[in-house]
Amino acid sequence: MISAILLAAGESNRMGQPKQLMPFGQSTILETTIDNLLNSAVSETIVVLGYRDEGIRKTIAGKPVKVAINPDYQQGMSASIIAGLK
Repeated sequence: MISAILLAAGESNRMGQPKQLMPFGQSTILETTIDNLLNSAVSETIVVLGYRDEGIRKTIAGKPVKVAINPDYQQGMSASIIAGLK
């Protein structure tokens, strides 16, 4: 079994808006990334959310992924990886 942990918990400070929800083609960056993982050899996709998790969760509600919440997203990517492994 191969699992992918997609880190999407950050604040996107440099972008000025949640990068996860920025448009990319016909969708958002996050949705496109999830679709690519779902079409790969990955057995499960775990999406780690943190900053503005409720709004982002609504965007991916129809996707067959597991969602993990990182309440400590301000501590960086390692905290998100740990949240994804729980």
